[in-house]
Amino acid sequence: AMMPVMFFCKAGKDRTGIIAALVLACSGATDLQIVDDYARSDAFHAVALAGIENKPELAGLDRAAFERAPAGAMRETIAYINQQYGSLAAYMTHIGFGPERQQQLRQLLTRDV
Repeated sequence: AMMPVMFFCKAGKDRTGIIAALVLACSGATDLQIVDDYARSDAFHAVALAGIENKPELAGLDRAAFERAPAGAMRETIAYINQQYGSLAAYMTHIGFGPERQQQLRQLLTRDV
């Protein structure tokens, strides 16, 4: 059965941003479209830190910088993945989400309903 899916993390931009980038890549989005989508989160500077800001190892955390989601961060992430693996699709294959599964996801996300 097909069911909706939601994914998120405490701060909602790092791990979530990478998962969103991979899903968008599967859907046929360009690197620029992925960067633009990620940067939309930069408009929201209130991050639910769930208490992690109180951990001693994070003393001095610059919350203003931490709460940001600048386009450059995703641009550099994609550049790193492209440099190391060749493409986002090749990275997904490397981590076990191969071309067949990528195509299945693309069909599920882009088909007309």
